[in-house]
Amino acid sequence: MSKLGDKAPFKLPFKFKTKNFINLVLVIIVIYFVISGMSGMYFDNPAGYYTVKQDIITGKMRVYSDPGWTLRLFGYTWKFKFSEIYYFSKNKQEGESNDTSIHVRFNDGGKARISGNVRLELPTDFNSRILLQRHLRNWENFLVMGVRRVIDEAVILTASLMTSEESYATKRAMFSQMVSDQIQNGVYLTEEQNIEEENQKNQEKSVRKVTVIKRSEKGIPLRKDNPMKAYNMHWTQFVIKEIDYETDTLSQIEQKRKAVQSITTNIAEAEKAQQNKITAEEQGKQGVTEAKYEAEVEKKSAIVRAQQDQMVAETQAQQRLTVAELDAQAAEQEMKASTLKGEAEYQVARKRIEADGALALKGKAMIRIQQVWARAFENAKQSMVPEITSLTGMDSITLVRIIMERITERMCSELGITLRPSGGSSGSSTNKKGGN
Repeated sequence: MSKLGDKAPFKLPFKFKTKNFINLVLVIIVIYFVISGMSGMYFDNPAGYYTVKQDIITGKMRVYSDPGWTLRLFGYTWKFKFSEIYYFSKNKQEGESNDTSIHVRFNDGGKARISGNVRLELPTDFNSRILLQRHLRNWENFLVMGVRRVIDEAVILTASLMTSEESYATKRAMFSQMVSDQIQNGVYLTEEQNIEEENQKNQEKSVRKVTVIKRSEKGIPLRKDNPMKAYNMHWTQFVIKEIDYETDTLSQIEQKRKAVQSITTNIAEAEKAQQNKITAEEQGKQGVTEAKYEAEVEKKSAIVRAQQDQMVAETQAQQRLTVAELDAQAAEQEMKASTLKGEAEYQVARKRIEADGALALKGKAMIRIQQVWARAFENAKQSMVPEITSLTGMDSITLVRIIMERITERMCSELGITLRPSGGSSGSSTNKKGGN
């Protein structure tokens, strides 16, 4: 008996024997065959795939596109994708784990590795899917024997149609377009041609053989049949991601690029110098023309100014003439007015004189004459009476009276005045015509 607290030893529920081991192995084998039988009875079609099935007895081909489990009955099945992006790349993260880039040689001897990808759209009709499976058997063969061969042929042929320098610079986009055209419509037929080239440095000519696309009389490229066209598949979104040139090829491209750049620079400088010369000549011609036109403009301007001055002088002279004519007319009118006024005043005065016999004027004249005589006698420095008396033998008063009367009569005669004696002796007083 075991002591208190001791644990009982572990015992199997059955006694292990060699016979029991054999039975266990047989059970496992049976289970394996049952499971294998079940896998032959059904298959799973994942989403994004279609499955081509061949019946085991009749060999009839069927295509299943809907996802899910389908009765297999021990028939043969092959899975294909609806679409796929196929990579040919040196990058191990794209496509397969190894370098799948395409090695090419350009027509100038340069080498490179080309990486890219293309999208594949597999057929959707039953007959094309069955034909694809019959020719290529499975998905792996389809990629390697079908897709890869078409892409390799198109890429390698396109590289042979251009130089490495052209693919590096001027025809990089054209490279991708040409490959895409060939994988969809068929690879170009080619032929060799001799091209004459001229060395820009020493002007020497050389002949080089190049591969060119063979074309019809209408200029349409001639092609080989596309082996994938029978399956109604589509190639879309072809991309050249990278062209890895060999070191020697890169060096050659760089040398050519520098040489072409140098030649281009020299040509550009020569053209610039020629252009500068032409520009200078044109500027000189322009300067002469401008000077000529400036002189002509100055001449025309002087003529215009002279004509303007002449017109101004003529206008001013015309204005002065007009003013003078107007002044003359005004003077003439004023003279006529003055003449008419004087004539009127003369007629008025004449009428007045005729009306009263000019007595007023004659009277005023007589008064002024008498005043002059009076002032003369008054202002005489020597006495006139004794001298006159001694000459005539008359008394002074009588003689003076006689002299005054004679002068008065003469003045009255000249003035047209008649004096009449009033009362006693003549000459004692004078009467004017028409009154005292």
